[in-house]
Amino acid sequence: MVDYLRTPCWEKKTYNRDRYRWLPKGDYPLDLIVKDCRNIGKGADPELSIYKLEDRAYLDRILAGWAVIRDKNQGVGFIIFDENLPADHDIKISDDPGNTADPDVNKLHCNLKELTALRTANLVNNVVLAGMVDSRSEEDLEEIVLVANTNGCLSLKKRIKPYWKTVLGL
Repeated sequence: MVDYLRTPCWEKKTYNRDRYRWLPKGDYPLDLIVKDCRNIGKGADPELSIYKLEDRAYLDRILAGWAVIRDKNQGVGFIIFDENLPADHDIKISDDPGNTADPDVNKLHCNLKELTALRTANLVNNVVLAGMVDSRSEEDLEEIVLVANTNGCLSLKKRIKPYWKTVLGL
């Protein structure tokens, strides 16, 4: 069985709760989801980035490869969901190599395609209800990155951000 990993997860994102007083518990403002979609407002079809998670042992590698190309460490939230969920909502999945600092993780990257408002809303609702929401703290993420680097998983030729170069002693 293959699961999919979506990171960052909307659960971890912050927003001004005073602005969204009407928002029910467990729901998220639409702009948090829409701004995660690639190509919004660029004249191309929107896509949402995910990773194949064929083996849960790869979770930390995905998180490490993804983290070091981010400007800072704010921890990370993620959601793991069943491989059938996108198809259940007529959403296509296309393999599309990623751009993390881990070449093996890049092979696991794919995009959700043919996203419509209704399909995406239904998918997000089911992902939040049925998915496994989890997170890693800033400290945990630093440790994950250090282990990935020690194990030779990170390509130091990639665009590792200055914060992470300091953590890695580069």
